[in-house]
Formats: sequence, C-alpha cells, structure tokens
Amino acid sequence: MTTQKHVFFLFLLLFISQLAHSQTVVMDTSKFSGKMILSLNPLAFFGNGLELNFERKVKNNLTLRYTVGYYLAEKPFYYEFYNGFNGLKIEIQPRFYVRRFDKSRKGTYFSPYFQYKHINLYKDISYLIYTGNPPEERSVTERNNTFASTAALGFLVGTQHLSLASRFTIDVFIGSGFVIPLNQYERNVPHLFLINPYEQGIFFKAGTSIGLAFN
Repeated sequence: MTTQKHVFFLFLLLFISQLAHSQTVVMDTSKFSGKMILSLNPLAFFGNGLELNFERKVKNNLTLRYTVGYYLAEKPFYYEFYNGFNGLKIEIQPRFYVRRFDKSRKGTYFSPYFQYKHINLYKDISYLIYTGNPPEERSVTERNNTFASTAALGFLVGTQHLSLASRFTIDVFIGSGFVIPLNQYERNVPHLFLINPYEQGIFFKAGTSIGLAFN
C-alpha cells in the first residue's frame, strides 16, 4: 500500500472515531474555537498525490491556509511515454471570510493565492556499446530526467462548512490564476489531456477538501 493510501485511511479513521465520539458526548460548543483546521484534498489521489492543508485563524475575518502536496508514480497512464515522475506543490491562501471566523468558523470567503509547483519526469533509455579488443557488446541503461517549475498567482472564492457535533469540515472553491514558468523545458513534456499545467498562461482552478477542526 502506498504512503498516500496510508495517510488517507489514517485520516479517515480519525474522522470516524471523532464522529462516533460526538454521538455519545454532548460537546460544550462555547469552549470550542475551531481556530485550526487540518484537511486533505481527495482529488489529489487521482493524480497519485497527497495534499494536506493547515488553516489557522489570524484575525476575526482572516485565516491563513497552507497546502503542501507531494506526487509520486511509476508508469503513470497520463505520462505514458515516461517511466515515472515525482512532484512538489506548495500553496498559501490568505482567506477573508464574509462572516467573523471566530463566531461562525464557516461560510463564504475570498482569497488570493500564491503557488509553487515542481515536477520531475524520468524515463530509462537503453542502448548498446562496444568495448574491449576484440569489441564486446554491452547493454547500458541511463535515466533521462526532465524538470519543470512554475509560480502561480490568482484569486478564488469558496465556502467552508463545519459541523459542531463532529468537527468535520468540507471546503469547496473555484477561481483562476496566471502561471509563470521558472525554467526552460520542452513545452510538450508535462502536457496532460487538454491542458499543460506548467505552460505560461491563465488557467481555471477548482478544488475541494475534507478535514477536522481543532481548538
């Protein structure tokens, strides 16, 4: 079982245990601030990745959310000409809530975001060489790496809802942004179906996350 799946099932187990506990214990919500939220992005699993978020209250209507993601796969179907890849994603969202976060801990928010992404695609290339006298044939395999990095800046709007009984949160957002490549690479290399997430330009952004709130 991959590391991503281990973390996912651990997070799911934590949520189920918290939900079961909330059904038997009446929580004093007046003492629950919910000023910290730990969540994950389930859509990342479809791309062989794991993305975790940490959101913390800064002021009454302002929170900061940090996202760290790591992607890892061998023989991915969406990069069929490569043997595998690994990637890193870092994102910061200052979220401005329409309602006071310390009272509602949920609702509509607006947020600029700053993102950095890096990917390493690799494939193994085999060829024959001849050495010695008389020459002898020998097979050699080398790993060819291709890197791509981008910075992105954009704006999004979303809504987050929290259950006081279970402390379970669900978050959905949409937005857009501008991508700036940070290095030179073959433009067709990291291309996916219809889009190239490492190509310069304007792109659409949407996502969802599930999590738990803590004091």
